[in-house]
Amino acid sequence: MNPKAIGEEGDPKAENPDDETLMLHQEFLSDPSLTVGEVLREEGLQVVDFVRYEAGETQVREE
Repeated sequence: MNPKAIGEEGDPKAENPDDETLMLHQEFLSDPSLTVGEVLREEGLQVVDFVRYEAGETQVREE
């Protein structure tokens, strides 16, 4: 899961769910049978902004 944008309901979905970059079309972590957009719609919520944090180290191989 690496969302690059929130997205809109009418935006096209990626063919492979692992390649999805729009948050609304990604699988909901607690229930992968639903998308984030479906859960938000059921709860009457709307995402107006988000920040994605990434932790850890990346090692570059020297050849």
